[in-house]
Amino acid sequence: MELNFTISSNPSYLQVYDFEKYDHEGMRLWLKKNWSFIVYTSIVYVSLIHYGQKWMAERKPYRLKIQLVVWNGLLTILSFAVFIRMLPELIVECTNEGFYSSLCHFENHNVATSFWGVLFCFSKILDFGDTLFLVLSKKPVILLHWYHHVTVAIYCLYVADSSDPSSRWFAVMNSFVHTIMYAYYCLKALNVRISRKISMLITSIQISQMIFGIFINFLTYFTKVNGVACDRPYWNIEVALLMYTSYFILFAHFFHRVYVSKSLQQKTKKI
Repeated sequence: MELNFTISSNPSYLQVYDFEKYDHEGMRLWLKKNWSFIVYTSIVYVSLIHYGQKWMAERKPYRLKIQLVVWNGLLTILSFAVFIRMLPELIVECTNEGFYSSLCHFENHNVATSFWGVLFCFSKILDFGDTLFLVLSKKPVILLHWYHHVTVAIYCLYVADSSDPSSRWFAVMNSFVHTIMYAYYCLKALNVRISRKISMLITSIQISQMIFGIFINFLTYFTKVNGVACDRPYWNIEVALLMYTSYFILFAHFFHRVYVSKSLQQKTKKI
């Protein structure tokens, strides 16, 4: 897919640091040629979950408190960095060009946002590390966990070369949620007592993210059907819509099982 926009190296609304100035076109072409590596990586990841759990079956769970604190702390910092560096472009695009343009066109795109967008995509591979801690701690790895990790990683790295305008929304939303989520996990690893309402709030925010993702994809799909210009191919919209819908179902089921059903059971026991 040929790009029909230019990338500013010196936007008026954002200071670009030297390390953020990279070869965007070179990276785009590399991803276009080599994106399949994430499929093989995902196959290895799922296989390691299966064999890792079998390997741990007769072993005691590892105590990984310090490692968890460091891991979640670093991912909190990374997620926050992605959020604060990608947010300015989204705000400027919405303010100057409008909400619809922020979904369908790449005006005001800059090299810093592009750099952090690529880093965001590759960070989805880092997220696989979350599962290692679950396996070594002998905690359950539920469908929502590994399915979400695999599909997000494959989608991000597959569509990265096409520079989907709506990805600015997807990345900002996801990095915001992950900043909160990993900060929560970091505090939990430090044995900080946190109200159950906070974890419920985080899951609610995740569900809201999925609902907004579904809305974005429906909106861009139907506007394209009605002849309005939008730089998102139909296949991209359809895949993203399918993903966000499946995430919504899985997160909603998780919320009901963990917070609603257990709460009802506890009330029943009291009666």
